[in-house]
Amino acid sequence: ETVADVYEVGEEVSFRIYARNLTANTMKNVVITEVLPGELTFVSAAHIGYEADGRTPKNIGDGIYDESTRTVTWNVGDIERYANAEVTLTVKTNNIDENLTIRSVKTVAKVTAEGTDTYESNEMVTRIGRPVLVVNQTTENPDTYIKEGDKINYIFTIRNEGKARAEHVKVTDII
Repeated sequence: ETVADVYEVGEEVSFRIYARNLTANTMKNVVITEVLPGELTFVSAAHIGYEADGRTPKNIGDGIYDESTRTVTWNVGDIERYANAEVTLTVKTNNIDENLTIRSVKTVAKVTAEGTDTYESNEMVTRIGRPVLVVNQTTENPDTYIKEGDKINYIFTIRNEGKARAEHVKVTDII
């Protein structure tokens, strides 16, 4: 299981998936699939190859997304003996239940090839979080009773107890 940092709602997350041929034979017609859970929205998918230098990556094909089944499919072709295929998947995190501050979403890639069983990857865990703001209002005045005309200074303390950062927070106090 691979656990990532906490991603905010609406943030993009990218995965790199490798299919390795651990045999002395060429794997024919290799297909990698991944079903996206409802908490993730498809953005893009690519099949990665490398330039002649062996270090510079290049896109050699796109994955196909079927919206009705929420399945991403990469037809990577043949994988030579002891070689690997590399694909990428970019998704956007969706909203989580308003009663949750964090949600762990698990996905598994599957690999099939001509004449082989289906193999599953390790679980990839995407943790989606939301900010949870707690506001506390106090006063500098230690007296319980305040007389008309007394000046009152309020102190607002705001802290985020959630798992995602809170930005552009605005506090309004109606008197």
